[in-house]
Amino acid sequence: MSKFEKKILLLTLISVCLGGSGVFATSSANAMSATLSNTQKNISGENIKKSPLSLSADKLRYSDLTKEVNVSGNVELIHDEDVFHTDKIDGNTDSEKYIIPNFLNWKRQNFEVNAKKGEYYGKTSNAYLYDIEGLYQGKYYFKGKELEKQGNNGLFIVKNGYLTTESAMAKVPDYRIEAETLEFLPGNYYIVKNAKLMVKNTEILHINERKGRLGKRKKLNLWYLLPRVKTSRDLGIGIYNTIYYPIGLRNNINFYIENEWYTKAGYVPDVGFEKDEDNYNIKIHAAREQSSVNDDIYFIWKKPSVDFEVKERQIGNYPLYIRTSGDLGYWSENEVKGTHFGMNINVAGKTVPINKKVDFDWSLGYSHDYYGFNKKVRTDKYYNLAFRGKFNKFDMGIKYTDHNFSGETPYNYDKYENIKPVAMSIKVPITRLDEFEVKYVIDTSSGILKNRYYTYYRDMHSLKGRISYDSVKNRIDAAIDFKDF
Repeated sequence: MSKFEKKILLLTLISVCLGGSGVFATSSANAMSATLSNTQKNISGENIKKSPLSLSADKLRYSDLTKEVNVSGNVELIHDEDVFHTDKIDGNTDSEKYIIPNFLNWKRQNFEVNAKKGEYYGKTSNAYLYDIEGLYQGKYYFKGKELEKQGNNGLFIVKNGYLTTESAMAKVPDYRIEAETLEFLPGNYYIVKNAKLMVKNTEILHINERKGRLGKRKKLNLWYLLPRVKTSRDLGIGIYNTIYYPIGLRNNINFYIENEWYTKAGYVPDVGFEKDEDNYNIKIHAAREQSSVNDDIYFIWKKPSVDFEVKERQIGNYPLYIRTSGDLGYWSENEVKGTHFGMNINVAGKTVPINKKVDFDWSLGYSHDYYGFNKKVRTDKYYNLAFRGKFNKFDMGIKYTDHNFSGETPYNYDKYENIKPVAMSIKVPITRLDEFEVKYVIDTSSGILKNRYYTYYRDMHSLKGRISYDSVKNRIDAAIDFKDF
């Protein structure tokens, strides 16, 4: 006899002694539970030990003849990793089928779902929720007619619904993916079937079936198809997007094409394969890349290039974090061509609060570049010091970077314009949606003011806009981008 049966038998005997009929009711039913001896297998084939199912509520009614149970008032059903909250559940302890006729909230791992009604099966851990709205990973919103949870194997299926992100939420979301079925699988993978990529009420793309991955880095890669705009005095007006195509659902390898078109600079592609894991990233690609270490417009061809990154991880139990990155390939900049090997190691400390208003950050690193063009080596020992503070409505910051180079690069692409720059900025809100920032950049190695930026930021619901003017170089740049990807 199980513990549950012993408890029910004891309560039944008490009710009979008091003149009852084998049915009891209580205004303080703290819990009842049944132990299940069977196990389930997840997708990988491993056995999952099932925990007892427990119910707690303000009121409980149970029949020892029919095994039917009725609970109401602050009801909580807990089984394995499933937690349901509602105001009423009707069920049967033999069949372990539980009907939730009213509004409910369900939580499990990265899921939280509200539904108008639902069913739960304790023997199989299957659940069926109807007219649902949910949140996945705290940032992906979904809505649908039905959600089916298949046991404890980590598979969840949303039927006749859509998926969008936090910033796009509205009565009609700014963008969304409508799908006949949207399947969430273990490891943050997803499959959409008979799906449409929508911008407001306009269909942009129809997809019969697509597999991919949700995560901190890639998020929902279908949305990268949406075009974005940026402009530059030197580059012209630009439009860019990215196409991802997953290769193998479990391997997290993508074939991708990053497209950028500028009226002055022309086509700037990046095409290749990428494997993005929690601890590392590897990319094999051919790309035309713009310099990121100086303000002048320099492009280089990398054909081919293997880029790698070992993502940030803590060093032991110390408040120190290390990150490593590098590349190996063939560089071409006009007449300067040759192999290149580069590596960078960066160590950063944990943010240190100076007081309630000011934080301090620091990092140091070492980079090494080998150039096959002239068989030269360049090394750099560098460090960064940064203070950030918030005073009333003002966000203020100051950052100093110190580079110590040995050797030179033959390319303009990776030649640093500022060797020992200090950047000072102040940002102030104008309205709830608008901000204005002033930023100065001085190269302390020469004492020359290199940049004076005046930047206007605009919050456009799911989009963010920026217009920046550098009065030192008489340069205007602007961009419109999505907040969530």
